[in-house]
Amino acid sequence: MKLRFDVVPTPASRPRVSRWSTYYGKNHTEFVKVMKTITAHANVVPFEGQIYAKADFYVPMPRTWSRKKKDAHIGKYCDNNKDLDNYQKLLFDCMNGIYFKDDRQLVMIRARKYWTSGNGHIECELTKCG
Repeated sequence: MKLRFDVVPTPASRPRVSRWSTYYGKNHTEFVKVMKTITAHANVVPFEGQIYAKADFYVPMPRTWSRKKKDAHIGKYCDNNKDLDNYQKLLFDCMNGIYFKDDRQLVMIRARKYWTSGNGHIECELTKCG
């Protein structure tokens, strides 16, 4: 199953703890909200059994970069300071219960980050193992 989510890739953040509650940052919360909207109309039967997932994250380039620097980086691997595993974590947590019953079913994952000149998006492919 090939999927495309038109949402800016966002890494999972640590929960913030205050005196009265625990909460997540603005970007994390906004990503979850958008993913819920996108996946609300997904009329799919969740995968059962073991799953192999491929995820490609197309991260938008900073606006402060010059045109020359943007042209040099477009389509190349993204080397920003955000960890790839945090991008995966938030994506698969949002897909949990919709495309598969539980993210424990994921037994193999291939993930990559690329720079893009657009708004950014995520391409994901899920296949059954064995």
